[in-house]
Amino acid sequence: MIDFIGSYGIFTKLGLIGGFISDINTFQKSLVNVKSPALVTRFTSNGKTKIVLGYIPAIDNQISTVSNLVPNVFVGVAEGVLIDAVTTHDPLIPATVTDCLKELVSQMKINNITVQRLLTTVASVSDDSGLNIINVALVNADGGVNQHTLAENLRLEVSSDSFTGGAGVGNETFNVIAKDKANGAFSYDYPAGSGSSINVDRVNMNASNSEGNSITNGNFNLFDAATPTIPSGWDAITSYGTPGTHWLISSSGVKFQNQANIRIQQSASSSVSAKKVYHLHFRFRLNSAATVSSGSITVDLVDSAGNTMVDNSNAYLAKSKLFNSIAVGDLEVFQDVDATFVVGSKTPSTVFLRVMCNGTDQTGVTVELNRLVLSEMPQLYTGGPYISLLGLDSEPIYKGDRVNISITKTLDNGSGVYTNNTFQVLFDRLFATAAKGITLPYSTTPTVLDSLIA
Repeated sequence: MIDFIGSYGIFTKLGLIGGFISDINTFQKSLVNVKSPALVTRFTSNGKTKIVLGYIPAIDNQISTVSNLVPNVFVGVAEGVLIDAVTTHDPLIPATVTDCLKELVSQMKINNITVQRLLTTVASVSDDSGLNIINVALVNADGGVNQHTLAENLRLEVSSDSFTGGAGVGNETFNVIAKDKANGAFSYDYPAGSGSSINVDRVNMNASNSEGNSITNGNFNLFDAATPTIPSGWDAITSYGTPGTHWLISSSGVKFQNQANIRIQQSASSSVSAKKVYHLHFRFRLNSAATVSSGSITVDLVDSAGNTMVDNSNAYLAKSKLFNSIAVGDLEVFQDVDATFVVGSKTPSTVFLRVMCNGTDQTGVTVELNRLVLSEMPQLYTGGPYISLLGLDSEPIYKGDRVNISITKTLDNGSGVYTNNTFQVLFDRLFATAAKGITLPYSTTPTVLDSLIA
């Protein structure tokens, strides 16, 4: 077994390197404080401007020199520690940083070795227009909790709209604005910001297999040519309801009625890919004179046998709403439902998006569904959160409209305040794990303590 936390264990050694980096960053900060406006003012206020301005370049040079110590010295040492620990355990592992990182993670999982779990939270979201459904997914490509997302404030500002040109109504373009990255992974102010500046298109919920929505006829308002009472693009599932009788077009989408269990589906094989992140959205209305004790509506991704798919964390790719959770005041009122699906690595060649409605055999109970959306979510930066914004072509937004998102980061069930002195962050600084798509196994009760970074 790899020596993880013994006197000469890999985390013990790398923790010492992390402690050196922390000390260097502290020294850099002290040099920066020498350049502080308050100190400079004290010198320049009495006319000695030349004296203080003369030493600032020397301090900048010193900061740069100290920063270069880390990649020039410590990164090489850290890579040696990693490769030696892994290849000593298994000489057949290629002696490369990436191969050894992957083997380290594998051995950590086998031996139940974890580092401190970091908890990232969307603290607030504000929308100038109030017309967007916003989903910020703090997940990784395996469906787990994203450990590499930075704590920062993000702004999304409409850069193209239907009035000034460049975008269709309901499909406007946002530009992401974030604080610049630190000047290198070992800078005293690391990570500063993500530097994200990508464009994100608003998804038109009224669109059919276009404008960001991969669902065909997700509004259920396009009728089948052969059977005008049923929506086109949707297939019945044998023994689960008769088209035109138990599911049919209504003025508000598709209506489910008079059957205990109704199921419909459409192919999603060309719409989903392994380890991609998707925003699922739909809205439904439970029509009933009184609250109901049973029944539900579910949208999921399934294989050709009807088995619900899972992500790499074995979480089902399904979203349900129980009818008994709907208060009397919300009956006959449309409810918005959102979920994040992360498609697993073992994605079957045949995939369906399925809608299941249970409980409309109860007297006076019907269910209507519309605005069904499945949209791939862009990642704001490598290792960062995924985001989507949904809107309607009947509700345009305008250039300059903003969405502001605040993200915070803490130690999940850990003591103390979140700092760079955690192994998840240290490994990213030393080995660029976020860019490699690698995350150390984590838990709220870690076996590898961050106190080793000293």
